Amino acid sequence: MVVDSVGRHVGFVAYTAAQLVSSVRERTLALVGTDTPLILVVLPLKDKSKTPEYIRRMLRLARQHLNIGRVYLDAGTEFYNSDTISTITEQGLELVMQGRKSGKTVKHFLNGMARADLRSSYYPYGVGNLDEDSYYAVGLKSDKTVKLRKSDADEPMDDYTYFYTNLHPEEVPPEELGEAYRRR
Repeated sequence: MVVDSVGRHVGFVAYTAAQLVSSVRERTLALVGTDTPLILVVLPLKDKSKTPEYIRRMLRLARQHLNIGRVYLDAGTEFYNSDTISTITEQGLELVMQGRKSGKTVKHFLNGMARADLRSSYYPYGVGNLDEDSYYAVGLKSDKTVKLRKSDADEPMDDYTYFYTNLHPEEVPPEELGEAYRRR
């Protein structure tokens, strides 16, 4: 969340997934949640393995002008790893990202939600070597996905969206988290 000098909520900051622009992959840090979208920083991506370094640099540049509180990340493979996630949380920022529906634990969690017909749920979960007491897998039933599908889901979890966050679900309920991510 971006807060102005008086403490008023101004918007959110999003770190979007790599975009293909003129055949060059780049990272974009943009102000979101306002009526006027604003791109704050764009860096060319020369080495995907250095994504945490790019994130640190972009946040450092943006923080010279804004007070950033929350970062949204897309579900790219370069983001969904312990190095990238810890880079954000080490700076004391809230993290919300669309998770990758891979791994036995995440699939079990989402399929269990579907079998129990839950609209939302959360589960303490650490990606890679991250402490599961500090992060959460959050599942939300996606009415849009169900409505647009022409046939039955291949797996029960296909009707669910998966988010990964360091926000405690009792402080920010799963539905609110999902809505904020969609508005970004």
